[in-house]
Amino acid sequence: MAKKTDWVSLAGWLTNLKIFCDRGLSIKYLIYRLKWNLLVRNFRLLKFPLHLDVEATINCNLRCKMCFQDSVTYKRGFMDFGLYKKIIDEGAKNGLASIKLNWRGEPLLHPRIADMIKYAKSRGLVDVQFLTNATLLNEGKALEILESGLDQIVFSFEGTTKETYEKIRRGANYEKTMSNIKTFLKLKKQKGLKKPIVRIQTVRMKETEKEIKDFINYWKNRVDYVSICNYIEFDEEKRKKLRSKEVKRKACNQPWQRFSISWNGDVSICCRDYNSELIIGNVKNQSIRELWNSEKMKGIRKLFINGELGRIPICRFCDSKETYE
Repeated sequence: MAKKTDWVSLAGWLTNLKIFCDRGLSIKYLIYRLKWNLLVRNFRLLKFPLHLDVEATINCNLRCKMCFQDSVTYKRGFMDFGLYKKIIDEGAKNGLASIKLNWRGEPLLHPRIADMIKYAKSRGLVDVQFLTNATLLNEGKALEILESGLDQIVFSFEGTTKETYEKIRRGANYEKTMSNIKTFLKLKKQKGLKKPIVRIQTVRMKETEKEIKDFINYWKNRVDYVSICNYIEFDEEKRKKLRSKEVKRKACNQPWQRFSISWNGDVSICCRDYNSELIIGNVKNQSIRELWNSEKMKGIRKLFINGELGRIPICRFCDSKETYE
């Protein structure tokens, strides 16, 4: 059944879209976002995913308080550039619009991250982006990223004080990371670049709650977007306790929008499948299009539409905002 149109959300989306276009994104981006919001949000299946989370690496140099990294048991490594090209080449031939070059790890750890961006842009992808903790974004790396053609970058940064930041971002240095971000913004301005669009975000949690207003005020005139993210409980046992009973929930849109591809080619239906519990295949020996239209995916989508999310292990106790009692 099609979802009711949320006109308030649609108006906000159109406003944001205008801002994105003003900053150099094309008509192809507009078409991509129309498909994302008006087609797949109503469970209209396209022949190929609109977006891929392509994991440059699962590794991370930090162990943040609110993150799942300490609980990841899935094997670790870096994506081979040949495998990456295979993914992008297939996507380019099938209408893939967008990729995010991370899933569970810190993309700046990959030695060829700038080459990955350049290759995706050379193959015509509309929106190439990644999220980073910015601790490795020294001036040399910043110049590489700015010259790569990246469309969007998201900085994850907690709080406005050294005490709060370093308490949450374990292993990071407040002054160094602040300097990295400011240098990146300065170099972008000096080069007169519209892109990448820059967003900075923080997680709303007890340690940051009192600093949210100051966070917004500090960054709102320095970057393109400021986002406040809700805290997500990653521990499954804790999620089970929060959900004392299994409830009927609204299906999210991920099986109609995107795939998440691990550094070694394993494919999951969900970007929150942090331990790769629901692998439907591997792009080394199957095409993305085959996997997208496979019997396994048809079965998963049917469970979503029928409200039987409890039969899918990674969905059973999901606390996504798109779930409800």
